[in-house]
Amino acid sequence: QTYDISDIKGLAKVFTGFSYESDDFFFNINNSCGSAATCQVFRHPIKLFPEFHSTEEKNFLSTTIPAATDGITSMNIAIDSIFNHPNVAPFLARQLIQRFVTSNPEPDYINRVSIAFESGHYVLPNGITVGTGIRGDLKATIAAVLLDTKANRELQNISNTFGKVSEPYIRFAQWARAFKETTPDIAKETFGDVRGDLRQRPFLSTSVFNFFRPGYIAPNTLTGNAGLNAPEMQLANSSSVMDYINFMNVYIYQRNGSVLMDPNAGIVVDYDAQIAMADDPVALVNNIDLLLTGQRLTASTKNEIIAILHEIPLTDGDYSLRKRVHMATSLVMTSVEYLVQR
Repeated sequence: QTYDISDIKGLAKVFTGFSYESDDFFFNINNSCGSAATCQVFRHPIKLFPEFHSTEEKNFLSTTIPAATDGITSMNIAIDSIFNHPNVAPFLARQLIQRFVTSNPEPDYINRVSIAFESGHYVLPNGITVGTGIRGDLKATIAAVLLDTKANRELQNISNTFGKVSEPYIRFAQWARAFKETTPDIAKETFGDVRGDLRQRPFLSTSVFNFFRPGYIAPNTLTGNAGLNAPEMQLANSSSVMDYINFMNVYIYQRNGSVLMDPNAGIVVDYDAQIAMADDPVALVNNIDLLLTGQRLTASTKNEIIAILHEIPLTDGDYSLRKRVHMATSLVMTSVEYLVQR
């Protein structure tokens, strides 16, 4: 089922009258907060101002909300209508598969995830059923996304259409978790350059439709020529590729300003386990390969990284070992096997 401008207008009426949690419907963030980062209104749900809510009849998606219905009731009816719409399950199924597994899911894969969403349960390979049986159960839906045979890397590696480009910010977060990030005072690390260098910043996508389009086809590429979707590639260009490398190296090498000024601030990671094995480049690369790619580095890529690490002499004790760890991490995080999640 499709929608048209009348549906958009009907839903627009539903959400009239909602604004920031304050005493003023016309609350101005910049004038009242100083900065969005410290503004308290972002800590609260939006607020309904009844005097600004449309009292007209609202028609959309085969749903009619009678005239004079209050704003909260109208909103609940609208959300229920959208949630139960037949398009929602396949739409969410495709989006979730794209974010977690592969950019070009096959129809039967989407259908199985849709069924899990609609039924609220999913049967695991061992026969155990997960989910509450209520439509929209996310435990069942995510289980269907991640445990489907189409999501099995061992079965899908032979296909050139399987997989997805990893999002820049997800790479950064993975690095922080893999190396046991500790942040004593997160307030000092504002990530002011994240949006520019990674083309992403939490809660600040350039569009209400996310950082990239789910149907994006990268022009002048092998995937584009094959008509394949590559959503995350919408963030990639000659500038963003280098910005990502430079941004990650600042943190990998622990050169971010917060750490330099105060060792107890900013993003600090623990490389002790890797430093302990850095005298053996093979062991070091195998360890980082396991942590960051799930052992997806090819023999060729591993051999190239190992050869580079051997070029770093162990003449400066701990400094040399740490340098090998930094170099190995940087090279893995810029490898094709890492950037393309499969």
